[in-house]
Amino acid sequence: MKHLQAVKETVYAAVRNSVRAANPQRVATIAGVERTAVALEGVLIAAADRDIAGVFYVSFPGLAVAATNGAVTVECDVRYSVAASQVGAADLEQAMSSMDEELLVAAPGAVSVTQQTPGSGAVPVPGMSVTWEYPVFAAVKVDGARWRRTAKFTVTVVNGAVL
Repeated sequence: MKHLQAVKETVYAAVRNSVRAANPQRVATIAGVERTAVALEGVLIAAADRDIAGVFYVSFPGLAVAATNGAVTVECDVRYSVAASQVGAADLEQAMSSMDEELLVAAPGAVSVTQQTPGSGAVPVPGMSVTWEYPVFAAVKVDGARWRRTAKFTVTVVNGAVL
């Protein structure tokens, strides 16, 4: 599993780059830095930054080793929310639809897996790539003046045997 973190970071970067391309104005202050509003859960994020409306939170709740021809599947969840205080109560449905559409831009895809190395930046992991299909959207959960949703991707790691 030595490359699992690289797979997670690669998928996160693909989602972040797609959201940035779909809506360059989707930014948030996360860990004190203004950036594209996509965060990778499990990375050092302050408690106050773990539930910001308008931010996509990428997580990997399970690893299903469905080894088929050297491929491994990894479940990826992307949770997000919109708040009336952010967009106005009458615009919650439109705001949620906009976030859904931005997330759809990120799928389907095929990306070479890269691994961060000190001094060299992102370096490809030889022969390893990830693909995914369109997300499956859960129903919107209404939590007072906030609407929440989770989208699920199944990520297939090609040449997953080297994970």
